[in-house]
Amino acid sequence: MMTEGQVQLAIYWRRRSARLVMPNYTPAGWWECDMFVVMRSGYWHEFEIKLTATDLRADEQKVRQGRACFYTGRSPPKRWKYSQLAAGDPKGPSRFTYVVPQALAEEKFPDWAGIMHANQNENGKIYLEEVRRPPALHRHKVDQRVIEHARGVCYYRMWNERLRAETLADDRHKAAVERSQSDE
Repeated sequence: MMTEGQVQLAIYWRRRSARLVMPNYTPAGWWECDMFVVMRSGYWHEFEIKLTATDLRADEQKVRQGRACFYTGRSPPKRWKYSQLAAGDPKGPSRFTYVVPQALAEEKFPDWAGIMHANQNENGKIYLEEVRRPPALHRHKVDQRVIEHARGVCYYRMWNERLRAETLADDRHKAAVERSQSDE
């Protein structure tokens, strides 16, 4: 059974020449992207990984409600991700692709989305096959501030992972010392 992380790695290898390839990033004013890719051309491509039919169908219901205004108390209208993608909202990606296992090939996909099949060979390696090229949703390049923010997020993720690894190593060392002391 393939995991989202394995598929993300396969997408990375396929798009590694892009300016930025980042998993699980949420651009300001948008939804979390399973893979946020800024191509060398400056356009943003979102890859949405769906491994089950249930998860794929639930994606259609993604909605965001903004915060209520401090002065009026009124909330902005709800925004549906599907409708924003269909309308080519410049806050969103220039291209959008669903990455799904071959088993979901018969599912219905919106016309504004590309389709890529993720398959796993007998060695466990994930390979990708583009079934339908994603159409251009709009012609607005991603703002440089979004790229700088994403890179900053990468910096902090790296240090958090390093701290987590150090803590884990310290815990293992302490447990080993305690075991050796109890054996004596």
